Amino acid sequence: MGLKFITKEFQTIEQLREEFLGMLRVNLRKPEEDGAVTRECEMFPGLEEYIISVRETPDGGSYMNALVFPVHLEAIGINTADAWETAVKNTSGAVRIDELHAAMNELAMDLYGAPVFTPEELENDGFSLYIVTNEIHFAGAGAILYCKELLKDVSKDARTSRWIAYPSSPHEWILEPDIGMGSLEDRVSIMLGVDRETGQDNRLIDKVYYLTV
Repeated sequence: MGLKFITKEFQTIEQLREEFLGMLRVNLRKPEEDGAVTRECEMFPGLEEYIISVRETPDGGSYMNALVFPVHLEAIGINTADAWETAVKNTSGAVRIDELHAAMNELAMDLYGAPVFTPEELENDGFSLYIVTNEIHFAGAGAILYCKELLKDVSKDARTSRWIAYPSSPHEWILEPDIGMGSLEDRVSIMLGVDRETGQDNRLIDKVYYLTV
């Protein structure tokens, strides 16, 4: 198994190692027995942490990722502990928490040059959902592992200290302020219903979780 996802030419193994380490990120998934570099996720039971490499596609228009296996690390002389340390550093340094409607506006501006919601609509929205992801909105579900400090600031604005976290896809989580209505089982039913209606089924697991700041 070679490092086929690295396409640059390097003069030395040190250059290759540095470039490879810069690509490493921590993400989340349901446990799989595929031999990739993984560890148990204590924060979210039922999920596991795994290391991926993330880079731009050759045309620069999007991103791609690849699982990291022990043989990759061995090939360029990186031990597993160093790989985890670097992946955590890269992931924790690129956490974003965005209000959902504002994030939709940002995406619409990029795609269509115009927002979906007016400033007045954003200001008058009394109940907001939030997206936790990374700076590129790709393979960013692992960002929630390192969002605590940023979530403290968001919690002040949202006037809550308790959140319901939806593992909506490998790219992001959705956070809902917990106002004490309904149960986690209700939220799972809602999440599954939305998936059926939209034809989307990218969620990480059929669970939702509480987060407390």
